[in-house]
Amino acid sequence: MRNSIGFKLLLGINGIIIFFLLLIFFINSQFLGQYYISQKKNTLSDVANKVNSIYKGNPQILNELLNQYENTKGMRILIFSNDNIIKYDTLWRSFNNPQQGGQNVPLPPPDPNKKPIIMQIEGFEIRYESQLKTDFLAFLKHLNNGDFIELGIPISAIQESVAISNQFLIFVGIFTIIIGSLVAFLFSRSFTKPVLQLNEIAKNMSQLDFSKKYTSQSKDEIGTLGRSINSLSNQLNFTMTELRDSNAKLENDIKLKIKLDDMRKELIYGISHELKTPITIIQGYAEGLKSNINQDVAGRELYCNVIMDETRKMNKMIMELLELAQIESGYMKLEKEEFNLSELIYNVLERLQIVFNENKIKIDTNIDKSAIVNADQSKIEQVLLNYLSNAINHVDFERKISIRMQLNGETVRVSVYNSGKNIPIEETPYIWDSFYKLDKSRAREYGGTGLGLSIVRAIQSQHGTDYGVQNLQNGVEFWFDINLI
Repeated sequence: MRNSIGFKLLLGINGIIIFFLLLIFFINSQFLGQYYISQKKNTLSDVANKVNSIYKGNPQILNELLNQYENTKGMRILIFSNDNIIKYDTLWRSFNNPQQGGQNVPLPPPDPNKKPIIMQIEGFEIRYESQLKTDFLAFLKHLNNGDFIELGIPISAIQESVAISNQFLIFVGIFTIIIGSLVAFLFSRSFTKPVLQLNEIAKNMSQLDFSKKYTSQSKDEIGTLGRSINSLSNQLNFTMTELRDSNAKLENDIKLKIKLDDMRKELIYGISHELKTPITIIQGYAEGLKSNINQDVAGRELYCNVIMDETRKMNKMIMELLELAQIESGYMKLEKEEFNLSELIYNVLERLQIVFNENKIKIDTNIDKSAIVNADQSKIEQVLLNYLSNAINHVDFERKISIRMQLNGETVRVSVYNSGKNIPIEETPYIWDSFYKLDKSRAREYGGTGLGLSIVRAIQSQHGTDYGVQNLQNGVEFWFDINLI
């Protein structure tokens, strides 16, 4: 609080108010009396000149004017002749006019307690009036008719006026400080509010939050600063957005590169591992042919069939590897279209009917013929073929395969069930990996490459839909989702 600009501004304004009040009090105490006396001197001189302009020797004619000066300006007026005969005195309220038979009134004898007259000639003087027991500022002027006029104003009145003025100034000062503090507080609030708002905006900018803006439309320096900060915020926001996009793109590129490197390593490892056995077999049978181990035609034909069968398996594996790599790398784009899913399923089942018959497999279907989906038809057909091929290779017990469809809002789920052994729970997460085989010996019997489910995973991921597997009683069910139109 004490370090805030509002508190400092409040102290500064109050300090200025107090300083000028003390300055005014000092000037008032030191110079107001002198200024007051100077103004009274001008007043006495003006009154004397006014009386001199109209006075002809009879002060009774000026009675009304003299009374006015006495009452309004608090003066003592004394008019006397050159031979010290008093013609008018404010204290005595008497007149002496020899032309009207008036009785001469001599001046009173000198008062021993009377202060010495500072000035004995025409001009200003300060004298002590014993009857009033106070000092007077007196002005003596020689009138045009030969008489003298003496005007006096009590100095005590001047000093009292200065004291009253200073006392009043103290009350005014206290009131001014109170009101000034309130005004200064409100002013500091209105002054510091936009500064605090700008400070809050700057803090948010330092935390990369550019949502807050300066809203005041003032035309002063703070308003200009606020608009400059808004402009800076917009530029930084634009730059940071571009930087984030660039970083995200770079991060994706790096992830893609790492993924491609991992895929390449996995491909090399998988190929080397999977080709080891067929190459060994081919090499062995080729060497047997070369050595004429079997002299008869039937034996040579057997050797050739084994070599051709292993070659076919290797070719199938390589083609699936290339396809999987294209799908996972994103180079193979989906060609989505609307088609009837039930027609696709029945078409695939019809093509595999000979295989079902040869393996004595019973087919059970529960298919919704009205399901229209939006997907890459050839890729969905491949997913279905891989599931059915996997089911054919692992069917057991009842030798039953079931295909059913279930509508789930915006998607349809296709399930392929085969009776047989369950998949061990601990191995379930790995069956989608490339070259993973639960039973490697049986995989060679039916020509499995271990890539079918990996291709399913890649195709479903590219479509953005789910897939999975679950163990059921006396069998295993694989499923995948497709978006409805």
